Amino acid sequence: MRVTFLGTGSAMPVADRVQTGLLVEAAPGDRRPLLVDCGAGVLHRLSQTDPGYEAVSTVLLTHHHLDHVADLLPLVKARWLAGEERLTVVGPPGTKALVDDLFAVGEYEYLDGRVDVSVREVHAGTEFSLAGLDVEAFETRHSKPCLAYRFADRGGDAGTEAADADADADAGGDFVFSGDSEAFAGLANFADGARVLAHDCSFPDEVDVDNHPTPTQLGEALAGTDVDRVYLTHLYPHTEGNHEEMIASVERGFDGDVRVARDGLRFEREGPPGVVRRPHRRERRVNRDAAGFLALAALWGTAFVATKAALADFPPVLLAALRFGAAAATLVAVAVATGRGLRPAGRGDLAPILAGGAFSIGLHHALLFTGQQYVPSAVAATLLGLIPVLTPVAARALRPDDRIDAVGAVGILVGFAGLVLIADPDADRVRALLQATGAARSPAVRARPRPRSAPCSCSRRRSRGSPAR
Repeated sequence: MRVTFLGTGSAMPVADRVQTGLLVEAAPGDRRPLLVDCGAGVLHRLSQTDPGYEAVSTVLLTHHHLDHVADLLPLVKARWLAGEERLTVVGPPGTKALVDDLFAVGEYEYLDGRVDVSVREVHAGTEFSLAGLDVEAFETRHSKPCLAYRFADRGGDAGTEAADADADADAGGDFVFSGDSEAFAGLANFADGARVLAHDCSFPDEVDVDNHPTPTQLGEALAGTDVDRVYLTHLYPHTEGNHEEMIASVERGFDGDVRVARDGLRFEREGPPGVVRRPHRRERRVNRDAAGFLALAALWGTAFVATKAALADFPPVLLAALRFGAAAATLVAVAVATGRGLRPAGRGDLAPILAGGAFSIGLHHALLFTGQQYVPSAVAATLLGLIPVLTPVAARALRPDDRIDAVGAVGILVGFAGLVLIADPDADRVRALLQATGAARSPAVRARPRPRSAPCSCSRRRSRGSPAR
């Protein structure tokens, strides 16, 4: 992986720094590089790189402040004039509205229809692939919804060192870009184990600021974090002449290499042959995720039976309130312990929080617990299991832009087949479903006479489990 700092400045101009932008290549000389943010001046910096702006077909945005998106429309036009008519823009929720609004400006409507600009919105916690890179998103603390990104290439780590004088060489490992953010433990945990972290450090310690960190705050947040090198970026004019003091302030808390980024700085996140590769972040989490999945399946699988038993002593609405009161207290404790934010990122978050609390949590479970007084636990589990199966279908009707791909369609069919099996786990039905989905017939699945039973007896036999949601 090769990373080039195109712009290391901020919304306030500095002569030798343009606004935020990074070029991330899966390998040196890659002809499909990824542009991360596109502030004013980034298009000019791109023209000075080996790939050039013509090669940039994908832009990944951290957030929508002007100093991170100002050159997006100029990039579209420059590529169009160069004969490149396709561009993919990826970013946090609201990115599609941003792009639509840019093309809706009267003077620029002539570009609409001349270029094919596709938009993909991603959320915190999402893992996805772009331009030959595996990417993970994490929500930061900023005045506008913003995502930090962790990048890992898919290739090996044996490679070459950077060749020119304006480049740094680093051993293999992940690269993390903070976007704009305060410094806090959650973001430090997200970057833990990376080789290189580029972090917002907009102001020196003398400036009292929100939504961005000071050097001392950054060093304190990164204390104990396993990161080899930190680059300070998103620098306001206030930092000019204070770089050495800023580095020293960070190093008082962080035991690692600290440097100030500059426009044109490039590092290759690869080492010489023989360097032992650190396990990929995703590889390190396999066992933890598997254990978490099994634990969650066990908790959810027994929840309906436990609820049925508790309803003998508690009214359904009170039981729902007690259950989610305990869950909320646990969630707050975990958020505080991991440094995750508890406050809404903006007014736009209030409506979904209130609606989700009132309907998805409150009313939903009050009705669910009330209904469990009258039906077996397995029936309740089966009906609730329809939610993740039918939700993509409903979403397709309400959001025609969000298409269900082939994998998603197979997932819906498999989920529905699973519900049918839970409702009536009979060998004949298993065989029929396997034949319907084209699965190979197995001699181990043998038909047997199907006993006649009361309508709910099969649900009672299945009362010990429920589908994962």
